[in-house]
Amino acid sequence: MLHKYTILLLGLFYFPFYCFAQNRGYKNYEILNTQVSARIVALGSNANSVKDGDLNFGIYNPALLDSNCDNQIVFNYANYLSNLNFGQVGFGKTLKNDLTLQASIQNIGYGNFAQTNIYGEVEGSFKANDYVFSVGAGKPIDSLFTIGANIKFVYSELEQYKSTALALDLSGVYCNVRNNVTATFMIRNIGAPLTSYTENEKEQLPLDIQFGVSKKLGKAPLRFGLMLENLQKWDLTYTNPASLNQTDPLTGEKIVVKEAGFGKKFLLHTIINTEVLITKNFNLRFGYNYRRRQELKLENRPATSGITYGLGFRISKFHLSYGHATYNLGAGTNHIGVSVKFADFKKKQS
Repeated sequence: MLHKYTILLLGLFYFPFYCFAQNRGYKNYEILNTQVSARIVALGSNANSVKDGDLNFGIYNPALLDSNCDNQIVFNYANYLSNLNFGQVGFGKTLKNDLTLQASIQNIGYGNFAQTNIYGEVEGSFKANDYVFSVGAGKPIDSLFTIGANIKFVYSELEQYKSTALALDLSGVYCNVRNNVTATFMIRNIGAPLTSYTENEKEQLPLDIQFGVSKKLGKAPLRFGLMLENLQKWDLTYTNPASLNQTDPLTGEKIVVKEAGFGKKFLLHTIINTEVLITKNFNLRFGYNYRRRQELKLENRPATSGITYGLGFRISKFHLSYGHATYNLGAGTNHIGVSVKFADFKKKQS
């Protein structure tokens, strides 16, 4: 039937338009790309192809919402770099027609700043915050395919300057339970600003087209995932302008900067991850973000830049998650998440 090709049609319809509409490296509202979920952070800071009833994935990718998210509430928190504070709370609800909804709020608090005059004299203080208010829905169209959408309202404030925007996420999921394979296609952050910080500047949203796939092994407690992000722009390489004018100190000849090949350009889109499902109530998580490693590592001491890890476990009726992301030798973040289903508190009928 035609509806089985919904995912493909969405991709073919939207992809050409947004490939050429993508901004040229200038974008705002990065809170839309900032991951708070401890589980997703542990899997490389970007994962959208695990369908196991975790509302954290459903908030990020609405096509992953299903009845297992019903009456589930999640909390996530991180003390980010420079004492920035991240927070998120979300709730899921399934209706009688198999439509599952989510509502969530995400916040980044940048802290207090000293307000000074032109002479550097402190005259007061101000705060800076970003918020995302999101509602979404996911609905199966048959036993294999699910579609979903999020609508997100963004509010950003920096002292007297404020900006708002409206964004839309569209996604489709193929989930084959028999083969333990899940594949997703997603277009995130379609939209535009409603109001700008200043009259002379118009912000742009960080569009992101993604494809993800995961596979759980049948006879081993392992799930592997591959994530492709920023597909709206093929070449994500960056060339330092200073390197273009370097010369060989011995010969005086200009050093030619070698252009990245196909392999590196492809890898800059990839994130790989693994979950070790030790028991039903305890698992380990690992991720590798290639682009983050290439962009943030120190040349002489790359250390564990781009590597993420974490774990998940259950205590009584509470599912707890921890995720750690390493950015470079001196910068890493710790994320904590808690999820609970109200149904778990109901006494089992004898």
